[in-house]
Amino acid sequence: MESNVTSDIDLAREYSYNFETGEYEDLVVFIRNIPLEAFIAYRDDEYEDDDDFILMDTLTENQKIDQIEYNTLFLVNLFPYKNQIITELISE
Repeated sequence: MESNVTSDIDLAREYSYNFETGEYEDLVVFIRNIPLEAFIAYRDDEYEDDDDFILMDTLTENQKIDQIEYNTLFLVNLFPYKNQIITELISE
């Protein structure tokens, strides 16, 4: 299961869409302990639409770290690490 993650709180709130109510909510899920292997793609500042992610599968560990430090929106696969990550729901 792939999911978007971001270090940009405003962008995280923008993605907090409740499909049951059809409304956006001020909810943010803080996720800690995401292993480097969970990051599978990133989106840079020059994207044209929401599907413009660049795969990270050919990057070295140091290149992945550089992309994580430089960009703010990622596609991650958290399911294999469900027992390792730490989540906290924040509501305003």
